[in-house]
Amino acid sequence: MPDEKTPRKGFTEYLGISASAMRLGSLGLTLAFSTLIGFWLGWFLDKLLKTTPALTILMLLLGIAAGFVNVWRVARIEQVPSEDDRQEDERESEDEHQNGDSGCSSRG
Repeated sequence: MPDEKTPRKGFTEYLGISASAMRLGSLGLTLAFSTLIGFWLGWFLDKLLKTTPALTILMLLLGIAAGFVNVWRVARIEQVPSEDDRQEDERESEDEHQNGDSGCSSRG
């Protein structure tokens, strides 16, 4: 029986995959599915309203646009540094300050 003080591993920890890698890995599927859904919806509406191919083209373009918007959103999320990254950067700058290494060379 596992120790109750030890937290259970999450799905991503169990597989050794970060949540960030999983989000990035799903981008292709997001783009493909939004395009296919747009095409299917346009095709269905064209058959229903007998407007072939106007709605198919329109909905296909909207599906492609929606896919790219989702890709852009995930890319923006991935660019934001995490709290751990910020804390590590602060520690490194404190270490440099304490060691007298300012990162700039002085010329005399």
